[in-house]
Amino acid sequence: MTGSSSSIAILGGTFNPPHFGHIQPALTAIDSLGVDKLGLMPCKVPPHKMLSEIDEKHRIEMTKLACQLDSRIYPELCELTLPPPSYSANTLQVLRSLHPNTALYFLMGEDSFNQLTSWYNWRALTNYCHIVVMRRKGNNSPLPPEQLRWMEGKCVSRENIANESVAGNIIFLETPFFEISSTQLRQSLMDYFTANPVAARSSEKEIIKWLPKPVFNYIKINRLYHSVTI
Repeated sequence: MTGSSSSIAILGGTFNPPHFGHIQPALTAIDSLGVDKLGLMPCKVPPHKMLSEIDEKHRIEMTKLACQLDSRIYPELCELTLPPPSYSANTLQVLRSLHPNTALYFLMGEDSFNQLTSWYNWRALTNYCHIVVMRRKGNNSPLPPEQLRWMEGKCVSRENIANESVAGNIIFLETPFFEISSTQLRQSLMDYFTANPVAARSSEKEIIKWLPKPVFNYIKINRLYHSVTI
């Protein structure tokens, strides 16, 4: 991507694998905000987090295939090109330099936002982007006082973002929540590969409720989760 769009939303994740629980809330968010593009950004794996023996190249390919769902979605591979350590503040700074006149919206779940003070250089995030918090009904966890002070003057409704504003705000949106996790999907895929033909057909019907069909086909061809550490 170049700076051709007037607004871009970024959704980061390990995408191991990318599924509708990632994509549908993000699409709801950009529809609500009127954002032009949604970048699915595979993250570098933090040192403390072990992935299930899936090479980075497969996560990239699955992300590219997931982007076929909607013409507004594209694979944003910026973070994977950066030297370690991998921090969102650093990645967003680079994205801002690549899109200097574009409104950037960084999408995150409410659970992540509630832990924001543990992130590296978290106060700088709004220097580079608008933060969009995808909320679930009934989730009203208290925030640390230092985060509440930082939020003062930054929280706006989606209707009140100035057209010329490219960063600096925090927007809370209610988005759909899907009772599925990547861990559950990896377990289902492992069961699928080891099941008898009848059970496998039944399992496939459930899996494709959550996985884009091109992603599922790629997983089957490459037998990615045949045997994994969940």
